[in-house]
Amino acid sequence: MKSNNYLKSVFFITLFYSVQSIFAQQAEVFLVDKTFVSNTDYICELTPEYDPCAGLQSYLILEFTTNDVFVIEKDISGCGAEYINYNAKHKWCLGTKMQILIQSEEEEMKYTFIKDLTLMVKDGVLVGYSKLNSESPKQFDFEQSLTGD
Repeated sequence: MKSNNYLKSVFFITLFYSVQSIFAQQAEVFLVDKTFVSNTDYICELTPEYDPCAGLQSYLILEFTTNDVFVIEKDISGCGAEYINYNAKHKWCLGTKMQILIQSEEEEMKYTFIKDLTLMVKDGVLVGYSKLNSESPKQFDFEQSLTGD
């Protein structure tokens, strides 16, 4: 009887790790060699006279390769001027529960949006969670870019 329980335990543990491995492989296929974009903020500036360039939309762009992720923080003004605030290459890996871990020195990301960002693949979508200035995390959905940014 003990032998049957032991075999069942080994079977379920093996099954659990096999399923985890399959999900991890699917997540890597979902991410590698793809670019994802999310609108992270919109800033509107009041001006005494009409100024189409006063507002900014902020974007986070993630370009995944097998081992690296290129992280770009970009602002685009209302008149189309682009400003790159952060552009760096980091190592990445999958953690538990499909969480994407970006590996970097803390000082290197000190003033960036990704510093407090949690990334994961959820229901086939790349999502990020960040507290920003609020108590509860705000969700950012990323869309796959077909143009590279």
